[in-house]
Amino acid sequence: MVMTTELNLNQIELKWQNAWNTAKISHNDIEQDKQKFMIIFAYPYPTGFLHTGHMRGYSYADSLARYYRLRGKNVCFPCGLHVTGNGAIAKANKIKENDQDYINYLKSANISDAQIQKMTDVNEYATYFGNNYMNIFNKFGLLLDERSFVKTIDPIYKQFISWQFHKLKDKGLLIQKPYYGTACVKCGPVAVDPSEADISKGGTAEKNEYTLLKFKHNDKFIICATLRPETVFGQTNLWIDPEVEYAIIQVNTEQWICSKQCAIKLKYQKDNVKDISTIKGSELIGKTVNAPEIHRDIIVLPSKFCDPNIGTGIVTSVPSDAPHDWMGLYDLQQSKELCEQYNLNHDQIKQINVIPIIVTPGWGDSPAVEICNKLNIKNQSDPKLEQAKKEIYKSGFYSGTMRDNANEFSGLKVEQAKDKIKDKMLNGNEADFMYDLSEEVLCRCGAEVVIKRVDDQWFIDYSQDWLNKESVTHAKTMKVKPDEYYNNLGSTLEWFKERPCARLGRWMGTKFPFDEKYTIEAISDSTLYPIFYLVSKYQTQIKNHEWLSIDFFDYVFLGKGDIKKACEQGMPERLVNEIKSNVDYWYPLDINIGGKEHKTVHFPPFIKNHVAILPKDKLPKGIFVNHWVTGKGGSKLSKSKGGVKPVPEVLEQFGADSMRLFYANIGSPSIDIEFNDQTVDKYKDKLFKIFNWFKAINNVKLTGEQTPGIDEWLTNRMNYNLESYCNGLENFNLKKCTDLAFYQMQTDIDWYIKRQGQNSKLVNEWVRNILKMMSAFTPHIAEEIWSETLNEKGFITNSQLPDPIKVMIKEIDQETYLKNLMDDILNIQKIAKIEQLNKIKLYVARAWKWNAIQLALEDKELNYGNIFKKLMNTPELTEHKPQLAGFMKRNFKRIPNYKNVESLNEIEILTQAKQFLENKFGCQLEICKEEDSTDKKAEFAMPIKPAIKLE
Repeated sequence: MVMTTELNLNQIELKWQNAWNTAKISHNDIEQDKQKFMIIFAYPYPTGFLHTGHMRGYSYADSLARYYRLRGKNVCFPCGLHVTGNGAIAKANKIKENDQDYINYLKSANISDAQIQKMTDVNEYATYFGNNYMNIFNKFGLLLDERSFVKTIDPIYKQFISWQFHKLKDKGLLIQKPYYGTACVKCGPVAVDPSEADISKGGTAEKNEYTLLKFKHNDKFIICATLRPETVFGQTNLWIDPEVEYAIIQVNTEQWICSKQCAIKLKYQKDNVKDISTIKGSELIGKTVNAPEIHRDIIVLPSKFCDPNIGTGIVTSVPSDAPHDWMGLYDLQQSKELCEQYNLNHDQIKQINVIPIIVTPGWGDSPAVEICNKLNIKNQSDPKLEQAKKEIYKSGFYSGTMRDNANEFSGLKVEQAKDKIKDKMLNGNEADFMYDLSEEVLCRCGAEVVIKRVDDQWFIDYSQDWLNKESVTHAKTMKVKPDEYYNNLGSTLEWFKERPCARLGRWMGTKFPFDEKYTIEAISDSTLYPIFYLVSKYQTQIKNHEWLSIDFFDYVFLGKGDIKKACEQGMPERLVNEIKSNVDYWYPLDINIGGKEHKTVHFPPFIKNHVAILPKDKLPKGIFVNHWVTGKGGSKLSKSKGGVKPVPEVLEQFGADSMRLFYANIGSPSIDIEFNDQTVDKYKDKLFKIFNWFKAINNVKLTGEQTPGIDEWLTNRMNYNLESYCNGLENFNLKKCTDLAFYQMQTDIDWYIKRQGQNSKLVNEWVRNILKMMSAFTPHIAEEIWSETLNEKGFITNSQLPDPIKVMIKEIDQETYLKNLMDDILNIQKIAKIEQLNKIKLYVARAWKWNAIQLALEDKELNYGNIFKKLMNTPELTEHKPQLAGFMKRNFKRIPNYKNVESLNEIEILTQAKQFLENKFGCQLEICKEEDSTDKKAEFAMPIKPAIKLE
């Protein structure tokens, strides 16, 4: 690593953070003569300390905010704390219950015992972490306006959310109906989504609706759960695990047999569920049951793939279209010993035939049998069965049709038949239904999450046609990155239907204004909140939260009503007008930044609530989705999963600027990136090199004279790169921008000086512009260089970038030509193992070769035969026919490299650079035209690529 005693990143960062805070440069207020820019990131949830995964998106937001400051815009960058839900409650309860693991986790951050005890109060807990997060943001260099900081449990925020729901009700978007939702068995309803707001495990779990098939067995029903009710026509047997003890329960007037785990789940979803007794699975093996819909007796057979945690723990067998079922049956039919183990008649089992039920394009009568043979699956324990299952399910469900044995459903597409067959069985009391999660889900408190019925659940009805249409229309006008999310956003919005918006139980948040036994849940109170930052900025002047009435919000947000009504609760008229002016100046929001988990969870209701409630001139303009920082193997970093470095430790090790540069440059924001110390260390090393580079450049003595040719090159090159940088940041291409500011543009300055450019004014101007461009990403070291190395006054953060001058950069310009030539000379010298050169001869290609290449490029297919024929018949090339064949044969493959390349006056360029090249290589340089030389080497000259002879 390049080290310098003059550079201590931690000291530099603290120095400039204190300076920014003292100057309050993040406090931007209304300036009518300046364009505004408002940006937010998804406010954090206080369930633990921030880690390296969180800081990626936060640093992106700050870099964009700093960029727009450099472009002369007035920037609003607020933040808050999302406390709604049960996360803070669960953590406070862990302290109350003396959970030593969690208490030790808190102590690892040097929190005192006294402070930890205070955090048994959930408000104290939230306050501590709110302060902790803001401190981390400050140490990371984020220029947040802390005046707007608000927690979602603050009384003023609750007033805002209550108003929001009154507006939703006015629009007819609040409905009430029964609902089967996720709930912690201890805490009550929770949200299950990838943001992991309320849960510690299972964020990607899906809620599956199972059809419960009733198989008549004496005076009871064996209950089988299926996701494919349309396959009942192919049933050949039931599968039960002989080692499992199943429950016998009473559901209304019927007795059901299912797994004990299923019995527990059913009690959360159905009335009148009672435990009766139990029965061992082995007691049911070999018995016959009467199957629903087909009304045919089928046998109960043993299998180990019946999981008591999934569905009812009992599986109906359709071996024609289910690979697991086919292999289970195959194993029994192939093994007399296995049958005898369970007292089964082997001959009888061998007579069970597969029953084809679905016509699937590309497959025969029994797709499951075919794919098991194709994949060489040996038995029911083969891991390839999951692959087989997915392939058959996808092709059968989406492209299959029902066969003739499906009675009145014959000929229907499988997608259509599924619900029709299910409804028939439900109406005939041959089936029931239940919901289950696709994987284990645990609450923040550690308890199990189940599906529970709520009879009077409140929903926001996002499915209404007018709201879908207006939301999709507006989304098309937004700047949304990455592009794939923009392209899919319309369908995502249409997919986003009714959403439960409130929960029963003890939750942090705002009481549902129309039914106070409910609390508004975490997604529903985090959609319109960016506009509230423009009110919370004045919270020190808002003496009573009741000042924030419905009439107040109608006036300042919607422009409805009048000032008198807005002030009825006691707010001074002056303050109301000031807040309204603040809202009208800053809103709409320009960019909302969030992680990829927000794509289907937060961003759709964010758009739909804005469209439903606010006027068109206040609808959001942009969304920027960043992907995750992962650990080794691609696992998501998570507060709940542990194994991540807390931010203070990372800052002490690397410094904020190293981390910020790592996030911006390591890869596209729309891909996951892996965090490892070695990679971040390289960026820390880069900062040392940057520091030394600016110091060295500042000490270079130039005459100040203008240098024709090379001055124009540097001016054009710098403006072109500045324009690329601006376009890159405005389209969130952070890697491209950091490549330019931290690598390419410094290389260009170095080349200018190497080429003996002397224009000190030009160099100084662009050295400072490069530093400004860097400051969006590494602001601390940029301030240090600006002040201490370049001796500039004021903050670089408050400086402005010039508008780039529009220029066109040729693919091969004179300086690129010289760089390429120098590389070629060095490569030949290395291959020839010549330590000291005496002379370099350069042979510049004849003009006819350039003409031949341009004529060849006119053939779009680059067909050699056609091109050669054309060239031989071109009058201008007639005298060169003897050389043309050899030239084309040697160089045909290089011709595509000349697309978009313009001709250069090589003799002129080389003549002007002759002294430079001689100094560079320490020898004489001879420049020759190919036609003036008898040297055979000259024949190998190509346009833009002279032939080279070293002596």
